[in-house]
Amino acid sequence: MASSEVAICNSALIKIGAAEITSLSDVNKRAQLCNEQYSKLRDELLRIATVSVTGCLVYLLATFALNSPEIKIFKNLLLKKFSDKN
Repeated sequence: MASSEVAICNSALIKIGAAEITSLSDVNKRAQLCNEQYSKLRDELLRIATVSVTGCLVYLLATFALNSPEIKIFKNLLLKKFSDKN
């Protein structure tokens, strides 16, 4: 699995049929573009991933809380109270 900045950029370059680079500071257009875009794209992907993970955690916590015995007892009491009025 690609782990260095150059390895990740080279994976992307290979996918578009471009030649690989040896460093982000190489004196060619590919390296310059990778150097300009890498940190911006990394930060955006991390932001998206953080939002996704946070959303999943909130969903899991809410699901757990709504299925906890205490909530079920409260829900059943409310349902019983409102069904008795009819």
